[in-house]
Amino acid sequence: DAARASAGSAPAVLTLAPAPTMDPGTFQEKWSVLGVTPGCASSVTGSMSLGVGPGVASLTAAQPLVTHLAAHAFVTVASGGAPPAIKIFAHAADAGSGCVFLLEVVVDTASGTASVTVKSDADAARAGQLEAVVAAALRGFGT
Repeated sequence: DAARASAGSAPAVLTLAPAPTMDPGTFQEKWSVLGVTPGCASSVTGSMSLGVGPGVASLTAAQPLVTHLAAHAFVTVASGGAPPAIKIFAHAADAGSGCVFLLEVVVDTASGTASVTVKSDADAARAGQLEAVVAAALRGFGT
């Protein structure tokens, strides 16, 4: 179609690797050196505020959300907390380029939102695509 043709050098659609591996030590090391993605960088807090689906109302521990994120190719390295604040550290990888994406997700069960920080070695276009994938995954929780 015309819109796609005029886009020209649009990046390929982001495809996440099904089960990337990363140990907690490597996650921490990469977290300390990688920069935040454009959506996070444009925020005063350095994170994005995203809506979470209806499943957030009954969330009493991290595990149901960890399982939900796993279905979207996000592998959790650590999680914990209790309502109203549940925290998850997860990662994903671009199947095509091998770029990594690190996430800190802090869910506020009372407001139904999540404060999400994403760090990556990907270019801005791929990082932006990942931000959209995260937002869609969180919106779909419990639907």
